[in-house]
Amino acid sequence: MKNLIFFVSVTAMYVGLSEALPPTKDCNDRTIEFQNKLGPGKILGYSCDWVTRRNFPRNGTLKFNEKYVYDGATNVPKWSCFLRAKGLYYPLIVELSPPTPPCNNGLRSWIVKSDGIYFERNGKKPMKLVGRWKSGPY
Repeated sequence: MKNLIFFVSVTAMYVGLSEALPPTKDCNDRTIEFQNKLGPGKILGYSCDWVTRRNFPRNGTLKFNEKYVYDGATNVPKWSCFLRAKGLYYPLIVELSPPTPPCNNGLRSWIVKSDGIYFERNGKKPMKLVGRWKSGPY
């Protein structure tokens, strides 16, 4: 009978503690996201690479309202990115903070609009203006 009480109490504690923690599958573990909000017909180009080693580039283009999500940034804390759109450009350094258990909260979104680049952390509003577009050859 003592063993049964012990078994039931350990099981209840395990289930209770598991319910208290957020599910890890819904967490964004150090994820980089770019969103194109420039306007209809405008294309955003991006190029990202590690700051420490320049041999693993991520390049591409996004149409209006498209997103690029890169969730493989777990082991790389600092990225150098370059955003461009028809005569405009913006250099961007992406620094990912160390993960904090249990959820890590690592979604970093850059929303690209016609008036500048905005930053959003973990999908929470308000967006913060990071910088204005630069013009000229790139």
